[in-house]
Amino acid sequence: MWSLMLDHINFARNKTLKSDDLQKFTGRYRKEGSEYNIDYFIHNDHLLRKAANLMGSFNYPISDTSFVWLYRYYGGSYGYFGGLYGYYNASFCINRQGKVFKLIDKWSDRQSLSTYWKQDSLILDAEKLLESNRHQEALIAFQKAYSENPEHYYLSNYIQHLEFIQSHEYEKIKPVLESYAGEYGDVKIFKEKNQFFLKDYWSRDYELLPLSEDQFMNPSAYYYHIKIVKEDNQIRGLKFIVINGEEYFFERTVEKALANQNK
Repeated sequence: MWSLMLDHINFARNKTLKSDDLQKFTGRYRKEGSEYNIDYFIHNDHLLRKAANLMGSFNYPISDTSFVWLYRYYGGSYGYFGGLYGYYNASFCINRQGKVFKLIDKWSDRQSLSTYWKQDSLILDAEKLLESNRHQEALIAFQKAYSENPEHYYLSNYIQHLEFIQSHEYEKIKPVLESYAGEYGDVKIFKEKNQFFLKDYWSRDYELLPLSEDQFMNPSAYYYHIKIVKEDNQIRGLKFIVINGEEYFFERTVEKALANQNK
């Protein structure tokens, strides 16, 4: 862990990143799997990272695109007093045009990596239009945002959703979508105030946006979509389909409950 700070010192002996060098890293980053944002900005020629309602932290460069921070934590709480030491390594990804498009975090006390997508003004404006139900304007905005940010694969899902709900067949398909409400093992799909939701196995509610007659996206978690599985025109269950190819099936249980009642 301490070798990371030695890496920073070694890097800083040969190169100093000034505000102009750090500017490309500044902005808002949205976590791929949750509605969690962090902001990067410059303070006294240093890169500072801050999430809402949390303290900020200086990030120290160990290369042109990688930064580290050391911290102390105690009893699962982060702070400066007592406990153990930890670190995170923030690596920024840059495309061929020299534009930062995402951030990958590696924390010493976590097994997996965390991905954050940089949200430029085009993406933020498109999301605001969608939240305001200005669907035609939102579609144009997402198309422009995707053309400028082709690495952001999830933007294509928003485009598919907006094209679908504005299509002529959507009104005919609405009753089919409503038939999907019910329990699927440990998860549930329900409709409230003309909006579909998913209740996951931790009893958290997520908004669902229809992509087609049998698929939904979760705008709170970009890395998967949900597909309704049917056999002989009967709903058998649903699948979580992850971008890495993994699939998780949940069998529909509402029919079993009705069958037991009939007996």
